[in-house]
Amino acid sequence: MKRQIITFFSLIFLTMFAFAYAVPSPVPMLENTANQLINQLQKNKNQLKTNPKLIYSFVKTIVLPHIDEQQMARSVVTKTTWTNSTTAQQQQFVNQFRDLVIRTYSSAFANYTSETVKFRPLRPVQLHQNYLTVSSVILRSGAPSIPVTYSMNYKNGQWFVVDFSVDGVSMVNSFKSQFASLESNKGLAGLTAILQKHNNPK
Repeated sequence: MKRQIITFFSLIFLTMFAFAYAVPSPVPMLENTANQLINQLQKNKNQLKTNPKLIYSFVKTIVLPHIDEQQMARSVVTKTTWTNSTTAQQQQFVNQFRDLVIRTYSSAFANYTSETVKFRPLRPVQLHQNYLTVSSVILRSGAPSIPVTYSMNYKNGQWFVVDFSVDGVSMVNSFKSQFASLESNKGLAGLTAILQKHNNPK
């Protein structure tokens, strides 16, 4: 009986502790970001294919503030490569990788028609974690929907995207695979130089 009472009060304490440290859901932020981006794409639909810089500006101002670009960049190279590089080299790589991601995924928006995004709600238990995934689908008229999953990290009082998967393909893992041989042969500085050349073709 005594053991049951102790277990009962322990469960109450743990429940109270969990609720005390619950974090806000990242879904409203993701929905608001998606809606802002879609609104801009709709307003400027006729210019998207002829003015890619317009799309870049939308992504930079609307999407980028919610991405942990530092963690995302670190995730696409090995820990050894990252730690063996200077702080300046790391920041240069972060800058070039950010531009690569923006250029790569902004190109898809040039073909925007009338797609919308629907986010699935989180379970309450997920809101007691600092790292979680949010599932969504891109709804397309007359075509199959596309599942998109966001990996989120909660720090400094807000949620940041650290990876996302489109139709099951992780962006971080995809780039990590592409960079593997270049990274091992040229190091972070060499990889950064290659990305810079790719991002700024003459």
